[in-house]
Amino acid sequence: MPNASGLAPANALVTVTAPSGEIYTASADSSGNFSLELSPAPLTLTGSYGFTSTDSNNNISPSTAVQVSDLTAPTVPTLTVRDADGDGLPTLSGLAEPGSTVKITDPSGAVHAVVADASTGAFSIELSSAPSPLTGTYSATALDAAGNTSAAGAVTVNDLTCLLYTSDAAD
Repeated sequence: MPNASGLAPANALVTVTAPSGEIYTASADSSGNFSLELSPAPLTLTGSYGFTSTDSNNNISPSTAVQVSDLTAPTVPTLTVRDADGDGLPTLSGLAEPGSTVKITDPSGAVHAVVADASTGAFSIELSSAPSPLTGTYSATALDAAGNTSAAGAVTVNDLTCLLYTSDAAD
């Protein structure tokens, strides 16, 4: 199901109108945050969504339009971890949706970001310092230009001196 979230006046009633006319409502919290699952899903998922808010005095805001053109998450990126040049620092490389931002989490929990090539989807980054621990699970997600995030692909590295460790999107 698609979700909508954002910021409105504190405690306001938020009304979302889908491109195909369905209407959904949610209440903003005391900080103005709102989030709702559009259920049942609108008949038309892409197009212009309208947002209004109504405060406690029944004042209705002007409508704000949000254009949605892509709701499809990228495919899971492949990930290879190896010491490409023998310096003890891992090189993280693979394939992802072309132009997407790949976020790789190393075994220490640090996140490293790299942009996949706009044509091929290839990415590669050598870490400037070795994570501690160096071995363990590395995971990667891809974030596309529309804000959709892929599921995570992961690879477990037991020994960086091995030739390479590769995840496969089919795993």
